[in-house]
Amino acid sequence: CKHLTSAKRFGRSGQHEAVIRSCSQALDSDPNLSDAYRMRAESYRAVGNVGSARADLEAYRLTLEDSTHADLRLIRFLIEEERFDEAFMLIER
Repeated sequence: CKHLTSAKRFGRSGQHEAVIRSCSQALDSDPNLSDAYRMRAESYRAVGNVGSARADLEAYRLTLEDSTHADLRLIRFLIEEERFDEAFMLIER
């Protein structure tokens, strides 16, 4: 997907708003692109949009057949945001 390729390029140069736009366009074409959710979540977090980052991490987790890796990323994110109760809930399930 050309939008995903663009998002990766923008991500390498720290252009987070451009990553968000490119990933959104990629997801408009294919809502099952797990990498687009992951990259967009990272960029949302970088620009301080924690709510959207969390929503995209949830979507990322749901798009993966094996959600273990996504769960670990979400747990790490929640710990970094000092949202310990939510992190522990994920760990215990």
